[in-house]
Amino acid sequence: MNHFNGKNIGILGGMGPLATEGSFHKSIALTNAKSDKEHIY
Repeated sequence: MNHFNGKNIGILGGMGPLATEGSFHKSIALTNAKSDKEHIY
């Protein structure tokens, strides 16, 4: 199953572990998934 919808996201490096955690948290929170299998990967 391909979840690519044609949108891209850029990730900047060197911003520290809390910035990484924050971006992961936002992407998970904004993903419309009803189960673990439906999350983006």
